[in-house]
Amino acid sequence: MFTLPERLGINPTKAEWSYITKELINTLMFFTNTSKEEITKHIFVNINDEKNPHLNLVVSKIISGNVKTELQKKSIITALKKTFNYAVLNSLKISPSDYQPQTKRSKRYNSDYYQKNNLFINHISRIEIPELEPEYKLNYSKKATVNKAKLNSRRELN
Repeated sequence: MFTLPERLGINPTKAEWSYITKELINTLMFFTNTSKEEITKHIFVNINDEKNPHLNLVVSKIISGNVKTELQKKSIITALKKTFNYAVLNSLKISPSDYQPQTKRSKRYNSDYYQKNNLFINHISRIEIPELEPEYKLNYSKKATVNKAKLNSRRELN
């Protein structure tokens, strides 16, 4: 489930939900090495645009008779979350830093961890994103994306 904060009062249009869904499907296609036709036969997408707008995405781990073990790894969940955040930032102009929780968390965070993540979120929310072509696809390189992000965040923190 990919949720938008209720308190921000945002109701995405059908086109915006479509863009977000396409980006999530592109990520699934990349990680599973499947075509758009194959992956769309094995997923279910439900958009609930009521009080708390969210998108439900259900993916079968068996695609075209093959078990896709990639779908059981934490890396694809992380990639889908980042893709969702990117698509929301690009289409709705909402940054993760715009959200402030109503209640305080009881879990304690390491202050260094919190500050680094806070700096990173503030940095990406200041980046201007150019308008995209309608059929824009995200190009991923699993290791390169992670390594570039780590390198760039280290440069920004120094």
